[in-house]
Amino acid sequence: MTVEPLTAEEGSESLVLQTARNRAGALEQCRSRFLATDADVVEGAIQLEVAIDTQGAVSEVRVAKDEFGNTAMAECVQGVLRRLGGFPATESPATPALLVRFGPRPPPEEHGPTVP
Repeated sequence: MTVEPLTAEEGSESLVLQTARNRAGALEQCRSRFLATDADVVEGAIQLEVAIDTQGAVSEVRVAKDEFGNTAMAECVQGVLRRLGGFPATESPATPALLVRFGPRPPPEEHGPTVP
């Protein structure tokens, strides 16, 4: 799972990207929650716009594109990003665009040959 910037990384935008990457575990849990019932959530991306107000709070998270077509999963990702916060106050609001990309799960680790 990766979080990629779709806008220039300056000020709040850079902090949003870094903070979103720090929440990778919570974002991955969104996919895990739906993987058992929806085989289509294995691989794809969700493009989001995260609006940060002048006080440094997340005021809105909008899904711009959802490759999964799974509304509940997109809402889960939105919820994770809505809980980001603690950004510095600024003179003007910012709306960085992020791409949350989910890749295939790595195969389970192999423990080598078993010895009888």
